[in-house]
Amino acid sequence: METGGIKGNDSRKTLLECLSSIVVKTATGAEDEKKFNPSVYEDAKEDISEAGAVLGTTERETVVFANILEQSCGRHLGMDDVAKEMGITYIKSMTYEAELSSLERKKLIRRNEDEEILVPTFVKSALAQNKPYEKEDYSGLDTAGVLERFRRMFKMRQKDEISENDLMSELDTLMTADTQSQFVLECRDLGFRGESGEMKYCDRLLFYSLVYFFIFDNDDNVGWSDFDGIFEYAYWNLRRMKNMFKERKLKVVTEGVIEPVYEDGIRSPEYFHISNKVKDVIFAELGGSGADKESNGMNTIRHNEIVAKDLFYNKENGAQVSRLRSLLEQESYSKTCERLKDRGLRSGFTCLFYGSPGTGKTETVYQLARQTGRDIILVNVPDIKSCWVGESEKNIKGLFDQYRKKVAKSTVAPILLFNEADAIFGIRQEGATRAVDKMENSIQNIILQEMEKLDGILIATTNLTTNLDNAFERRFLYKIRFDRPDEKVKEQIWASMLPTLSEEDARELAHGFDFSGGQIENIVRKKEIKFIIDGVDAGMEEIRGYCREEMIEDAGSGRKKIGFR
Repeated sequence: METGGIKGNDSRKTLLECLSSIVVKTATGAEDEKKFNPSVYEDAKEDISEAGAVLGTTERETVVFANILEQSCGRHLGMDDVAKEMGITYIKSMTYEAELSSLERKKLIRRNEDEEILVPTFVKSALAQNKPYEKEDYSGLDTAGVLERFRRMFKMRQKDEISENDLMSELDTLMTADTQSQFVLECRDLGFRGESGEMKYCDRLLFYSLVYFFIFDNDDNVGWSDFDGIFEYAYWNLRRMKNMFKERKLKVVTEGVIEPVYEDGIRSPEYFHISNKVKDVIFAELGGSGADKESNGMNTIRHNEIVAKDLFYNKENGAQVSRLRSLLEQESYSKTCERLKDRGLRSGFTCLFYGSPGTGKTETVYQLARQTGRDIILVNVPDIKSCWVGESEKNIKGLFDQYRKKVAKSTVAPILLFNEADAIFGIRQEGATRAVDKMENSIQNIILQEMEKLDGILIATTNLTTNLDNAFERRFLYKIRFDRPDEKVKEQIWASMLPTLSEEDARELAHGFDFSGGQIENIVRKKEIKFIIDGVDAGMEEIRGYCREEMIEDAGSGRKKIGFR
């Protein structure tokens, strides 16, 4: 197989252009009597040759792969779907079994236990870069890089994009690669050296899974139900693994690498974890059994997993968001921070998004993160408050300590997001006497101190418009008020969320109902639910009815809005 892609010049197509052309010439654009007969291959000969040379596929494999790719769209396909796309009978499609098996061996497609077909995300990413998929070289990775590959591989397995065997093959390769990771070296000492090590397949699968759950799911109390989506042929493999665990036939159990969980001194037979003794060794770089994993109330949202969404703003809001996005672009952000530090000024970016509910504050943070390549460290304030009793100050300091570590380890600083932070940024209680008030004042003071020395990006969203504590207000460098959309913006939102609306209907709805973007989304969801349940699309009169349901008559003041505003 060639390792390069198709050269981009005036006379040569990209790989995706060739594959698209193959689909048109062999299926979607071909006359019925010409579909997949010898003349088809002649018509698409040049495209098939160029794409096949890069992918390392035969003529038939290239044509089948192109048509599967056209249908995939991130979903699983049955062979009947492929036959329909190719314009052939299901029986004829069965004659392509050899090609399908070959494509699977070449990792271009994946077939699960139900014989459903999927083109893995990593293959699509490679094709978009005009090159074939090539196995990654893991040499030189540090522990952060190794664990990121763990995360990526388990996510793909849970989406059924790779098989259990593929998952294990990649993780075994990681464990035998020439890396700089202390985590890998310590795991090797325990016998995790791929197929050549002392640990057998089941031992390795269980151990690798618990590493993933501990670091990325903050789960140190794992049950067998957590393995849904990891085991192939789940029922039988899960039953076999449970029996081996119970009968102590697994080396990870007999050697104390994995142990049952004890609650109040009582062994819980269905739950287990990597022993603290082992965690202290393999995760020494990350803090051992107290490793820098996601803590209570704090979750990581990867920027490349955020779905793109069109947002519409009033003129002033749009200009402010656009300016902030430019500042958060990595090159601009780095230069700004460096200049501020050179002048002896604080370099932390602190931003407050405030205004009525449903005006797009939180979604704006998500889209800024996606556009600037920054992960989000999401602090769920209600979850944090539930942890405050007893060790509240320690907990909130721990959040900022973990964020500092993430910034230090990241090439691109993540965004620390305090979402719906009304309870934190409200006015502090003067002369507080109740224990709860004292505790909350103490927490607010800690956050104020942390904002003073912040090295990174903090964004808070709040519905408060007048009850913001002055000390917090001074410490936010950028403050953007999100107003309810004006009529023109509402019209754009309606048109974007319901593309089938005519301009006149969108204008009527925008003029007739003073809704926020959140309320409009509610109505669109109701319309979609009706279609799912009844199989009938809602007409304009029903949409008006949904709009009226978002409002309630108030005897004293006319109409009062409810729902998201």
